[in-house]
Amino acid sequence: MRRRYVYDPILKEMVEKGTETREEDLLPKILGDIEPYVSPIDGTVISSRSGLRDHMKRHDVVLTEDLRGQKKADHNVVRRRDTLSSLNDSFEHVRNQMISSGTWR
Repeated sequence: MRRRYVYDPILKEMVEKGTETREEDLLPKILGDIEPYVSPIDGTVISSRSGLRDHMKRHDVVLTEDLRGQKKADHNVVRRRDTLSSLNDSFEHVRNQMISSGTWR
């Protein structure tokens, strides 16, 4: 396959065509604020990016846009882990109730 090269004035060298540095790529990117919306998780209104970051951290979730290009997780393994954790918590709760009532031996 034939390759083509062009002069990159920013790097001051020849580079393969299509890989040259554009000046706008070097400038900082400024994102506007988000439109307020109601969280489907807990019903709170999220009206800023910082509020969204705090909300995602509090509920241990991520935006689906952040998952692009990642390998899909084995959801069965995650569900099993969650189920085992839930069962363990339930067992501990019942055991603590039985200990406090004096029925645990």
